[in-house]
Amino acid sequence: MAVAISDLPSEVVKVLRARKWTWFFLFLLVATFVLLIGVVFPKKYISHAVIKIDDPNLINPLMNDKAPAAHQRPDRAAAILDVLNSREILLQLADLEEIFGEVKTPADEERVVQEMRLNISVEKQGKEYVKIGYASPDPEHAFIIAQKLTQLLIDVTSSNKREDVRAAYEFIDKQVRAYQSQIEASERRLKEFLASKSVGSEAQVSNKVIDLERQIEETRLAKQEAETQARVLRSKVGGGSDNQQEQGQYARYEDRILSLQQQLDTLRLSYQESYPDIVSLKQQISELEGLRDQLRASNPGAVSPAGPGFRDLQTELLATETRIETLGTRLNSLGQLLELEQGRMERVQDTRAKVSELTRDYEVNKEIYDDLLQRRERARVSLRIDVEGYGVNYVLHESARLPREPSGLAFYHFALAGLPLGLLAPFAIAIAFCMVDPRVRSAALLHENTGVPVLSHIQYLVTPYEERKNRSKTRTIIILSIFAAVAYIVVAWFIYAGGV
Repeated sequence: MAVAISDLPSEVVKVLRARKWTWFFLFLLVATFVLLIGVVFPKKYISHAVIKIDDPNLINPLMNDKAPAAHQRPDRAAAILDVLNSREILLQLADLEEIFGEVKTPADEERVVQEMRLNISVEKQGKEYVKIGYASPDPEHAFIIAQKLTQLLIDVTSSNKREDVRAAYEFIDKQVRAYQSQIEASERRLKEFLASKSVGSEAQVSNKVIDLERQIEETRLAKQEAETQARVLRSKVGGGSDNQQEQGQYARYEDRILSLQQQLDTLRLSYQESYPDIVSLKQQISELEGLRDQLRASNPGAVSPAGPGFRDLQTELLATETRIETLGTRLNSLGQLLELEQGRMERVQDTRAKVSELTRDYEVNKEIYDDLLQRRERARVSLRIDVEGYGVNYVLHESARLPREPSGLAFYHFALAGLPLGLLAPFAIAIAFCMVDPRVRSAALLHENTGVPVLSHIQYLVTPYEERKNRSKTRTIIILSIFAAVAYIVVAWFIYAGGV
């Protein structure tokens, strides 16, 4: 920038004075150019029609907010715009040859459809009214298309509404029947699985396992006590003579055989010969009889009776040994039962997981089924609402009118802006010229940029002849500017009055 801000106004005036004719012709050029733009600027006429959305909401209190057609309030303006932009409606308008000419090829159809989509507008006015507009350079075309758009909207929505609701009802009803079949299949699979896997509940099996573990522990302790008692009795019985020992051994065999025989007789009352305890007792009796016979054959004197005290010890020892064997057998049986119950517990857990999976499948299908039942009922109510005429209807509130004035920028806007822009153009260019001109125009700026002191500056000397010449030029330009402005106004008025 070669001029200071404080010196800019004076420098602009100097530039304007130096090139008066240039700025005069620039003023004429800009004003005329703006006026010509106003003449050729494309005009757009918009014809509007207003429709009323008739939504009585008579069913909403009766249905307790369950009918979506009476409860929901979607964006009606967007829905109407979607309908108007559909090819079904626009192709009917494309047949208007007086507006779009002859449409022969698909490319022509697409061009006309896109043109109409760009010119259709929908505005929401309040809660119940929607304004439909169509823009066109020809006001008659805008009026005709806006009128037909409104009528087509009313006809198409009234005819398609029932078909859409009926199609939705049929689709939902089909889905309801499909999920009903799935629910029945889920119930059948669950019942069949429960019938084939009757292994009891997890709590029952768990209690049984705990009870068996308790019995095993009690039996193990009882066996340990019996073994300790048997050791004590053996130590007492083992203190007699050799013959007494043999007699005691023989007596133990007899008592033990007798005790086992009694147990065998008792078990035979309830079980068959193949029962494991019966087989075990018979085997023990056979072994004891063999040992007894062997002892009697080797020492016939061992059969003689012993003293009463010794006999009692032998009897108690035999009973204790028998109890030890019985507890051992019971311990083995309880261990086998515990293994069986543990295996049963695993089967119960597997069964529970499978039942949970089948139940979850059933519950999911049941939830979807219940939701579809509600949707089907809503669709049935919506269908009935539309049949009875209680649904949403579009009613023509204000017909389309032939537009008289173009919308947007009109000719008079350009005409009013031409003279001010023509006057501002020389000043704007002069300011820009002073700011970009590299020549030094200010002594203060020269000193500021270079640091060289400026002693003085000499003004341009204007002679009296030059001053008279400049005054004459200024008067001439002012007079011509006035004539140009008057001519501009007259031409603009004739153009505006002529309807350009």
